[in-house]
Amino acid sequence: MRLTLYDIFLFFMWGCMFASFLLSLKMIGNKNIPPYMRKFYWYTIIAASFSLYNFFQIYFSITSKNASGFFHSSLLLFHFIFLSHFIHSVFPNKKLPKSLKLLFFLFLVLIVTCLLVNDLSKPQSSAYVFTNFGLVIFCCWYYFQLFLEMPMINLFKLPSFWVISGVFFCMCATIPLNALRGYLFDTLPYESYLSLGALLSISYGTMHLFFIKAYLCSPNQPQV
Repeated sequence: MRLTLYDIFLFFMWGCMFASFLLSLKMIGNKNIPPYMRKFYWYTIIAASFSLYNFFQIYFSITSKNASGFFHSSLLLFHFIFLSHFIHSVFPNKKLPKSLKLLFFLFLVLIVTCLLVNDLSKPQSSAYVFTNFGLVIFCCWYYFQLFLEMPMINLFKLPSFWVISGVFFCMCATIPLNALRGYLFDTLPYESYLSLGALLSISYGTMHLFFIKAYLCSPNQPQV
């Protein structure tokens, strides 16, 4: 089988997902890590399951396009809700302004609406844009609170900082590609379109590298 650039970066993304999953298992039951990191392994378990399913779906077509679309849509909702909850859990000030609460429910409604009205067998670009943009806003609020209220903490040793930074980087990098996916598909040669699509794999793989860094600096760190 001849591997393209797109395939290579897909394997890079899947490898990073599995690496973060395996490392997260070591955190289970560890009382020396911050409380907010003790359940984060669920995200990496789902990500590893997704990568395994995605491999067999892409190369062996084990399910129909509609079934695959439903699976991806369910994962997208999990991705948004889980990471939104995690970001909220590490806010220095847990009291959210009403505007931020309303934004969460607004984005959730927009995402669900996009998933319901669009063909499940096709990429859900609009849903991904709303998901990623919502998470970027929540990450920005975290940064705002962090630099306002905890200026003396060594951020490079703070697990939450690495997780949020990974999410922020990935979401910012993928918003333009998802927003322009339909236009790029119609205007670019298919090989060029796939090459650009490899950037999505790089972004999600890099996000999981940030998660690995968060796991590595979790034990015996400040419980904040």
